[in-house]
Order: sequence, then C-alpha cells, then structure tokens
Amino acid sequence: MDVDNLQHSYNQEFIRNLEKYKLLTGSTPVSLLISTCLAVIMSAVLHGQLAYESLLAWLVVVLFINITRLLVFTRFHHSHSGTHNQEWIQFHLRVFRFGTLLSGLVWGWAGFVFAQQVDFTHQLFITFTLGGLTVGATSSLATDKLAIIGFILATLMPNTIHYFISGSQLPVAMGLMLLLFIGFMLNAARLQGKHLHENLNLRIQAKQQAKQFREVLDFSPVSVSIFSLDTEEVLYINKRYLELFSHGFNPFNTDNETGFSIEESQIKSVKSRVMNNQRVSNLLLKLTSPRSSEVKWCIGSFLPINYLDPPSILSWFYDITDRVEMEEKIRHLAYHDALTDLPNRYLFEDRLSLALRHAQRNQK
Repeated sequence: MDVDNLQHSYNQEFIRNLEKYKLLTGSTPVSLLISTCLAVIMSAVLHGQLAYESLLAWLVVVLFINITRLLVFTRFHHSHSGTHNQEWIQFHLRVFRFGTLLSGLVWGWAGFVFAQQVDFTHQLFITFTLGGLTVGATSSLATDKLAIIGFILATLMPNTIHYFISGSQLPVAMGLMLLLFIGFMLNAARLQGKHLHENLNLRIQAKQQAKQFREVLDFSPVSVSIFSLDTEEVLYINKRYLELFSHGFNPFNTDNETGFSIEESQIKSVKSRVMNNQRVSNLLLKLTSPRSSEVKWCIGSFLPINYLDPPSILSWFYDITDRVEMEEKIRHLAYHDALTDLPNRYLFEDRLSLALRHAQRNQK
C-alpha cells in the first residue's frame, strides 16, 4: 500500500510539474520576441548616450540568451512524450528558472550601469522599459514563485540601487517609488500565481477524470463514441466501437460511401433532439453499407455532453444483430421444414387463415 501511495504521489507530482512547465513556456516565443524588440529599441534610443561597443555587447548578450532559451523551448516541445519523466521535467524547470534569472540580470545590469552614464530623462526611459518588462513577465511567470521573484528582483533592484546611490532628492524619491513598485509587483504576482495554481489544479483534475472516463469506456462491452456537435469530428472511440464498425462509421454522416450509415430521417431526428439538450435512449437502428449486403442492428442512445470543453454527443451502440438474425431464423423455422427448407403445414394454415379472412371481408 505504501509503495502504491508513493507511486501515486510521484505521478501526481510529475503531472503537476509537466502542466506547470507547459503553462510557463506557453508564451515563450512571443515573450522572447518582445524582449528582443525592447532591447533593440532601447539600444537605438541610448545610441547617442553610450559607447557603441557597450551597447552592442549588451545587445549581443540579450540576443544570445533569448536564442538559447528558444532552442531549449523548441527541443522540449519536439521531444517524444515517452522521454518525459520527473527528472526530465525538473531539469527543464531548473533550466527555465536559470534562463529567466539570467535574462533579469542582464536587464538589471543595463538598469544599473547604463543608467549611471546617461541623463535623467534617459534614466526614466530605462526605468519605464524595465517596469513594462516585469509587468509583462508577471502574466506568464506567476505560476512559478522562484521564476517570477528572481526575475522581478534581478531586473528592478539594480536600477533601484542606482537611484539610491545617486544622492540627490529626486533620484532617491524614484528609488523609493521603485521599491513600492517592486512590492506591488511581487504581491500581484503572488495573487495571480494563486489563481493560476487553482486553474492548473482544475485542469489537471479534468484531464485525470477524462483519462479515467476513457479507461472505463475502453472495457465496456458497448460501442461508445464521442463526436463534436459542431464539426462532427471524432473525439473518442473505444475498442468495442473499432471492433464493430472500424474507423469508417460516423453515426451522423448519412453520405458515408465506405462504411455503415444510419437512415437519414433517424439521424436528423436524433441530432435535432440532442441540439435541444435532450437525450435519446434505446432507439432501434438499422445500419447498412453501400459496399456490401451486410446489415447491422443496434440499440442506440445519444447524450449531449461537454467533453474537454466543446459541446459533444456521447453515443452508445449495443449490437443486437445476432439476436435479430436468430429471431428471424426462428420465425422462418416455424413455417419451413428444417431439412428441405420448404413451407410446412403451419405456413399453409396461416396463409389459408389470412385468405379466408380476406375473402370474408370482401363478401361483407
């Protein structure tokens, strides 16, 4: 039992870290592009204030870090999911945090060193750029406390220190304002991170429930399928469905030339009721195929659901073809000889009785 609990905890931690990493890196390409654009703009604005070599070296470092982070992001998202494990995710989380901290330090270096070499107007421009950068980063980094705290402090604290060591009244006031801004950003990141963690937990729970739902349906003796209500796209089919129909069957496609199809009138009625949020239960369906004379008989039920957000239709098909054929065979044997397959006296008596009743009605 302890081993099972440990394994369950390990899997839970792995899923949580994987989803956190995906959430952290979801906007990485856009964030890196914006960071690069801001670096280029700031270099262009400060071009007349600083030595060309210093600006170029700083810009090259920013570009190198951003390209490296983009390559790490690309490598992860193109890696096979089978290689993902707890150690792999932990490693990429550490690399992501280190890359974020390094980016913050490079921007913080500009906020300290460059700000000391330019006039007050350009100092305010640098501060404004750094503040905008941290505000934008909060929305994507708030999921990870270490990443967001490291980036905010590394980016803004050097610029704050620059104002405090300047000595005059206005820069010191700017330093105090930056300290208040840092506190505000850390608190905002904490609150946003709390909401993101709640959403992350709900997302993980939804995926786990969907997985359990699929596992239960895979062992069902009933054919089960889930189709999108709008696009009729296949969202899920279980093993029994594949055994019964293969991929060629879409219950809502009446023009199927490769697999089985249901009568158009029945499907229109079912879809109309489902779109009105009504369920259809135990409907006798006759399935035919244009490629063969084979006929399948099923009891079908249809239920409107939301499967991973989009409105969908859950369909259940219970195959009763053998039962229908057996009943037809029994009816046939009741009126035909088992050896010769010729009509027997029961069929003669039945037809004679029908003919007599018909004659009596005509006489009346």
